[in-house]
Amino acid sequence: MLPYNLKEVVSASLRVEAPASIANLGPCFDIASVAISSFKDEVEVKVEEGNGNVEVEVVNETLPEGNQNTAYGAAKSLIESYNIDNLDVLIKVKKGIPVAAGLGSSGATASAVTFGLSRLLNINLSDEEMVYHAGNGESVVSGAPHYDNVSASLFGGIVLVDPSTMKVIKLNAPNFYLALITPKIKLGNFKTKLARGLLPNTVDLRTHVVQSFQVARLIVGVLNNNLKLIGEAASSDFIVEKERSKLIPFYWEAKKLALSEGALGFNISGAGPTVFAVCSSESIANNVAKAVSEFFIDHGVAASRCVTTPSRFGAKIVGRR
Repeated sequence: MLPYNLKEVVSASLRVEAPASIANLGPCFDIASVAISSFKDEVEVKVEEGNGNVEVEVVNETLPEGNQNTAYGAAKSLIESYNIDNLDVLIKVKKGIPVAAGLGSSGATASAVTFGLSRLLNINLSDEEMVYHAGNGESVVSGAPHYDNVSASLFGGIVLVDPSTMKVIKLNAPNFYLALITPKIKLGNFKTKLARGLLPNTVDLRTHVVQSFQVARLIVGVLNNNLKLIGEAASSDFIVEKERSKLIPFYWEAKKLALSEGALGFNISGAGPTVFAVCSSESIANNVAKAVSEFFIDHGVAASRCVTTPSRFGAKIVGRR
């Protein structure tokens, strides 16, 4: 028996938005992320009688559409898992998150589609199922599912996700500020796949031990509202940062500058090229963002900047008809 009443959903549509996110948070590769308040993607998801087709249109950016878009992957994953072949899904994507910047743009789109389509079809997905389908959408551009960005975009706050089971642990994000600086480096729409390809296949035992301590330190910092611990842990990655920093000119000089300007921590946001600084106040975050962006510009690398905070909200419905 199908989980929906066809008469109720024919020509129904929802508009859903989902926030940007910062993945990895330093040492927590593929297992942690934080939703941020400055940027959101919005999707309109519509269903009508049909044959199980999915159509995707991007209305305000020149981006791959159809089966090259994460919206398609998420929708297909959900309807195929429920053997829904008597409806078509029509999706319009309005990008509000910078594309290919390391801020979870593709994950936010996939999350918004998963959330909206499950609501339209009255399918009561568990958190794990929601993460699974959104992660399948993300794999369209990353080459394989990963679940940290989509978890933050779905649920908001700081999240931990088990990549084996998709089980999500939601944490209350402390009050802090994030300085975001995006050097203008062209890495392409499949930048995530490129950045993942730089990473080592094996890690020695000593590196595993020190990395594990930093992961623990970050979680303790979040649970105890200790920004100093959060910042120190976010700055301490011995596996991913040293490889992905090769894609960002003057990265280590920029990190040293941010810390000298009062940042508590500094690292690469997701696959980059955006970098983030953990800051205890808005004024410090503004100073760090200004100093680091001007540093990049002075060294011939165009850069944009903003200051933001963690978002307590994940995907949500913003309109229906």
